[in-house]
Amino acid sequence: MLIRYSDSVREIEIAANEEELLDLSKKLTENDVEINAKALGEDLNAAPYCRFLSGIQVSISSGQLVEFQVTQDGRVLLRGDRQKLSILSNVVLSFAKDWGTGEHMHIEYHPEHFYLSPNSVSVILVHTYFEKKFKVVNMNINQSQTIGQI
Repeated sequence: MLIRYSDSVREIEIAANEEELLDLSKKLTENDVEINAKALGEDLNAAPYCRFLSGIQVSISSGQLVEFQVTQDGRVLLRGDRQKLSILSNVVLSFAKDWGTGEHMHIEYHPEHFYLSPNSVSVILVHTYFEKKFKVVNMNINQSQTIGQI
């Protein structure tokens, strides 16, 4: 799983394969769970986003709508009521099982949204396929770097 963030547009991208999405779906209703993203070197470019994030922390907050935020230490803080997080869990589960590699889904607040907080950062889920090794290409300097297990 790779997580990138853009400070300027307040958008998180979570790129994960089916197995990682299924794991994320299961953990979304557990309190104080941390889901780690792939650790990448600081020399890699997160373009078109600003930076990579290190993982997701889930926090159950009774009665609260689901909210994605980015912490100062570079993690996604995902909090909300267990029932509302269960709705999100089902959305992620459906995305993992029913959508194909390369497809993406936006999770964004709009008026009348029934489980997402208006304070939430926008999220894009990307259904990817990572092999055991792959190359990340830094488009700005035309270099590539092989990264280990994802």
